[in-house]
This record gives sequence, C-alpha cells and structure tokens, in this order.
Amino acid sequence: MALQPDGSFEWQAPFHPDVPLPWLDAEHDVGPAVLQIFKDGPPTSSSNPRRIPLAYEFLSPIQACAAFARGVGRSVRYKHNPIIEVRVKIPRGYKEQLVALEQMYSLGRDDAKLQPPYFAELELENNVPEEAMKLWEGYRGLEEYAREVFPLEEAANGLTWMVEDNEDERAYTHSEVENGGVDDTGNYEEDDGDDDGLTIGGGLGTSGEATPARKEETWLA
Repeated sequence: MALQPDGSFEWQAPFHPDVPLPWLDAEHDVGPAVLQIFKDGPPTSSSNPRRIPLAYEFLSPIQACAAFARGVGRSVRYKHNPIIEVRVKIPRGYKEQLVALEQMYSLGRDDAKLQPPYFAELELENNVPEEAMKLWEGYRGLEEYAREVFPLEEAANGLTWMVEDNEDERAYTHSEVENGGVDDTGNYEEDDGDDDGLTIGGGLGTSGEATPARKEETWLA
C-alpha cells in the first residue's frame, strides 16, 4: 500500500480485480483460532476436518480497497500488476513465495473464471468465513486494521501522513512525497536477517519511546 503525491493510497498486486480472495489478520487471529483447535479439536461439522480455511473475509481487490479506504479515511485505488514490487526489506525466503504468487495468478489472469482458488480447492473457499467463525469470532477485519493498526505501523516507519490529516488545506512537499514511498530511485534487496524491516522510532516528529507505536504496544500483539 503506497502513499501517492495526492495523499491517496495505491495497492498493486497480481490478483484479478474482481475475483474474491480470503483475508486473514494473521497477527490478530491465528493464535486464538489455533488455540481453540488445541482445546476442542476442529469443528465437528467440518466436511474436511484436516483442512480448515482460516479466513474471515472474502473480498475482491476492489472490495478490499473500498474497505481499506473506509478505515484509513483516504481514497485507495487498486492497480493490477503481474509483478509484485517490493520496496522494503523482506525476510529470507519470502521472495520465493512472492514469485510463486506471481506465477500462480498469471494463469488466466485476464479471465476471472480461470483464476485459481487461493486454497487450491473450491470447497474450502466456499466455506469462508463460516468454518473460521466456528473457531474464533473476535476477528479483526481489513477495515478495522486500516483504521486502528495501519497508521501506527506507518508512524513506526517514520511516515507522518496521519498527522497531516489534522491540518487544514496543507500542501504536500516534495520531501513528504518521497517519504510516502513513491521515490523510485531506491534499491530494494532481500534482507539476510530474520526481521521484516520494521523500524521502531521516528514518526510524528519524535523518536524512540515517544512514537505512538511504542506507546500503543497492542499493535504488536
């Protein structure tokens, strides 16, 4: 999700714009769902108890951008791009997964009916989100993530657009546009470390412990 010079956001991905995809906030919802399986086993009514489609929303990229826009309070556009562009450091091995996604969704990319199911089986996708709801009902949807968590993550990475929202008729400067992630001159390489490139500090004109992401530690939960 990249900030644009006009203050909107743009999401580029290899998915067909009109084909629904399963959505899951892994940070918030995987733990409770897995814990429930350990406690009580898989849902008794599951047609395939060994495979559970763990997803709580089924949205096309267009619908996902609409939900994100409602949460973040800004326009969000989707742009189909068969190549996944990575402009941040990523964990070792993650690049191979992104390449696999590119290859899978290049199959019949111009025909929505030919797009492969995300879970590899239509039966599993037809059970989204009912099967997951049997395990854990307190999920965090995409709109809530965009409203409550995304601004904190952006602030932790040094961005300031969430503060600028409170200033009337403020123009974007060139440096702020570059800070928003639309500078195409940078080199982006896969990181050999295990971290995801997220930097705690900066943002909102302060540093270290003073950032909202550091004060509001629930975003790491």
